[in-house]
Amino acid sequence: MVIGGNIPFVNIQGKVQTTPGTRSAGKPVNALARAQANAVNDDAFNSHNQPKSTSGSQTNTKSIADNLKALKDMSNRIDHFNITRQQHADQAQNAKEAAAHDRKMRIAFEIAARIMRGDNVPQSDKDFLLEHSPGLFKLAMSARNHNNENPEDHDALANEEGKSFTGRPLNLQHVNLI
Repeated sequence: MVIGGNIPFVNIQGKVQTTPGTRSAGKPVNALARAQANAVNDDAFNSHNQPKSTSGSQTNTKSIADNLKALKDMSNRIDHFNITRQQHADQAQNAKEAAAHDRKMRIAFEIAARIMRGDNVPQSDKDFLLEHSPGLFKLAMSARNHNNENPEDHDALANEEGKSFTGRPLNLQHVNLI
């Protein structure tokens, strides 16, 4: 294909460019450009890159093989999709479990803060703290302020099952855990 004397070819970096370097009859100067020009203008291939001169049985065999390959690729994609979907479901379950654990630990820290201040904490909250964080319970009991002249009476943070939070925002600003 010669347009105004320029021949398109792919250079070493893979970029398509045209060169004015042609000889008579529009042939490229170097061998690489000549081979690329021949590949572009080769009449043995049609627009689908399949040979024009093939018999019917060869075409059928090739199309069956292509269909089998496409089915295998589709099966692999479906398997990959199912695996990914299961991984997302597992991650969602892990996130729910982590959120539940975080909620329990926030309750435990608030109960420990109340104990450390020397406030009156219901026995259900102490049991909750002992069950979910025995180390924090020991720390709170050892750091308890016995000199609190006006201990505040608190309602239970944990409900009767000891599993949920009443919804009051936790305030840990006044606790020194050093």
